[in-house]
Amino acid sequence: MKPKIAAVVLISWIVLSLAVLIGGIVIGEYVMMITGIVLLFGGGFLVAVIMVIALFVQAKHELDAEQDMRKAEQESLRRINSTYRAENRNENAKRMFKQMILSWRASGGKEKVLGCLFLFTFIACCAMFVVFAWFGKPVYGIIAWGVGVGMIIIAFIVVKIKEHVSLSVKDIKPRKDGKPSKAAHDPTAKFMKAPVKHCVLSSQSGPSTNRSSYVSNVTYKVTLEIDGNDVTCYSHEFFNEGDSVNVFSWKNGKRVLILCRVENNENSDSESKEK
Repeated sequence: MKPKIAAVVLISWIVLSLAVLIGGIVIGEYVMMITGIVLLFGGGFLVAVIMVIALFVQAKHELDAEQDMRKAEQESLRRINSTYRAENRNENAKRMFKQMILSWRASGGKEKVLGCLFLFTFIACCAMFVVFAWFGKPVYGIIAWGVGVGMIIIAFIVVKIKEHVSLSVKDIKPRKDGKPSKAAHDPTAKFMKAPVKHCVLSSQSGPSTNRSSYVSNVTYKVTLEIDGNDVTCYSHEFFNEGDSVNVFSWKNGKRVLILCRVENNENSDSESKEK
């Protein structure tokens, strides 16, 4: 659903609901007043849900049709940073839905269960806040709400620490013998190539206004396959599944730093040399 059409539908529904409500107030018709209130709040919520579902379906359809996810991500960021108001919000929402789908597909069974439990617990805390407030126990409600907010804050801090640790190694240069120049203390440190298994959004930031939000800094969670094991690291660059990247590995491969993406021509040259 296009943002202009969605806005027209929502505004038209609100105007219709207000007309019914005001009409009921003017003529003193109680049933008409209740109908107007139900249409305004319940109907407005229903229209909003339908719009979100339509946007999700559109995002999934576009995601399934995209061949080069790297170029698609770059184009999505370009549209976000070059649009305004409703169109900007629409592009941001579609990109978030796409990244949610990619994260779900890339997650294992354990990660999916933990993610669902986290979401269920957060929703339960919010619901408990409303229930306790309704029964006149605001202290318990505030505690429940604090637990939910605390979960979000802790999760945010954990992600930021992982990103910082993964991206903290800088100025890594190879010596003539191919060993890292700063790896004398770690004999397992080395440069190598690794294939990308998954790449999903981890966090992002950028300037925002009352009407538009822009993206200037993005960090992605990247899963690499190294020596038959899945190793997670972070990067400011998006990669396609199957891309080959140059990495710096140390601590027996438990920590890796992505240096750059291996271009296709470089891959073809190395394959020809092996043959």
